Amino acid sequence: MNGKDLLMIGEAIRDYRKQKGLRLEDLADEHISISTISNIERGFTHVKEGKLAYLLEKLGVQFQDLTQIESVHQKKERILSVQMIAIRSWIESGNGEKAYLLLKQMNLVDSHPQKQFYLFLKGLYFYHRNLFKKAKNEWNAALRLGREKRNQDLEATIYLYLGKISEHEGDVAEALYNVCQGLESYEQTDFGEHAYIALSLDQIRYLRQLDRDWEAMLLLNDLWTQIPKVDSISLRLEFYLQRAELLASHGVWSEAQEVVEAGLELARENREWGLMAKLWHELGIIHEGAGDIELARISYQSVGVIEQKFQTKPVLVSSLILLASLHYNQQDFTEAEKLLQKALQLAEKENRPPYILQAYLQLGDVAQALGDFQMAEERYQQAFLRAEKYGLDEKETEALIRLAKLAKERDMDKYQAYALQILEKQTEKF
Repeated sequence: MNGKDLLMIGEAIRDYRKQKGLRLEDLADEHISISTISNIERGFTHVKEGKLAYLLEKLGVQFQDLTQIESVHQKKERILSVQMIAIRSWIESGNGEKAYLLLKQMNLVDSHPQKQFYLFLKGLYFYHRNLFKKAKNEWNAALRLGREKRNQDLEATIYLYLGKISEHEGDVAEALYNVCQGLESYEQTDFGEHAYIALSLDQIRYLRQLDRDWEAMLLLNDLWTQIPKVDSISLRLEFYLQRAELLASHGVWSEAQEVVEAGLELARENREWGLMAKLWHELGIIHEGAGDIELARISYQSVGVIEQKFQTKPVLVSSLILLASLHYNQQDFTEAEKLLQKALQLAEKENRPPYILQAYLQLGDVAQALGDFQMAEERYQQAFLRAEKYGLDEKETEALIRLAKLAKERDMDKYQAYALQILEKQTEKF
């Protein structure tokens, strides 16, 4: 019998033993030890067939009955497989607690063919609860187990999530390393695999965060012709976004606009409203960069119209802040104030610290432009305190610079105090 048959038989024997209410100790004697029985149940190939025959005899099972036992076990395995697929759906749809209760009831040995996926699911549960250390522990255990039984797509998916954790922890270099490991787990390039595409997109994104735009663009150009092979429309649209953002960041406005407009058409045809909002947001940035202010305004407003239908508004906050900047630059301070207050309210609700700080800073600018210097100082102070709370050093310094400039002509003592704080912040970096 091969290893797979022995594993199936072993697990069937364990199930049968438990149905009879027998412990390992109840079956062990001078002819068969507890460890041997355990090895049989775990499907170890080095156990002699004579020991297997002896154990079956003690259980009252004949070799010819094994087919029936295996059939029952196979049915159980099919049920387990469907359960685990369902568990993943529950976790990803926000019903993790019920999923985790079911996972805790499962007791899979390391040799079980589903054990690696089981560990992945436990890690996924912890990941969605932001318990990243526990998630990494489960996933690293799954990767160690996978060295013996390769499941390249699952391994790649684990590295994808490990990359996201590293990015969240601020280690983008580690995030890039993880996605590269995930891509290397494939024995050959398979652009049809969902995980492979997602890893490639994150690789481009991490390269950009590390200011390695040239490498990111070369990689994106290599992948661009393969996009028609991507079944997932959302992933296709992510490629459009990445390309447009790269082009826009280098001032290639015309080509960036063409890419976004093609993406918008694809999003419209497939009713991908969330990604359509992101594309309109990027189009606003492109038009603003090209000096087409009215077109930028229309683009940012389009984000708001589309995202009204969503409970969360991932792009709307940024669009409101950018739209407020347009009104501020045109000295329409009343409209800028209104847009920034709305952005601040949404950013607070969705707990988006960078946008909260930016809204406070720009609200301070508006108050200063209107001559309300006390309100401006209060808003800059709010930005400083929030930046301190969230550990965002650059925004702390930005708020202090605004406070210093505000105080320079009005209160020299305050100005000197703020200037000293700025100097201390700069000194801390060295």
